Amino acid sequence: MGAEYSVTEVSWATHQQQLMTLRIAVFVGEQGIAADDEQDPNDPYCRHFVAMNSDNAVIGCGRLTPEGQIGRMAVQSALRQTGIGSAILQHILQCARHSGSKTVFLHAQTDAAEFYARHGFISNGEAFIEAGIPHIGMHCHLA
Repeated sequence: MGAEYSVTEVSWATHQQQLMTLRIAVFVGEQGIAADDEQDPNDPYCRHFVAMNSDNAVIGCGRLTPEGQIGRMAVQSALRQTGIGSAILQHILQCARHSGSKTVFLHAQTDAAEFYARHGFISNGEAFIEAGIPHIGMHCHLA
């Protein structure tokens, strides 16, 4: 059963509470990342993207830094494997392309690397630990 949602870019100023509620649930609550590691002073300078359900609740999110790094990708646990993460990522890639970016990059949790590879990302370098979780650097050319 698919979820009814829409994907859009939002302002950090207007959606900070909803974004942080989801990110804390996923990264701190589920994955055990320290709350201090989730708090990021760069958020006001990033582009934020959300999937919202018909009640305008944030059910998925991601962000794009000014340097071209995609991160903070999260989807409510009950709604994973429904295409929401893919829709958010595709929207981020489309917006980056339209903004003139030639490439984007990210630090994928190693168990999510295959997800990003399906969207055209290529691994580079060796796995490393970030916030206590194994990650791998990946990039995607937007030409």
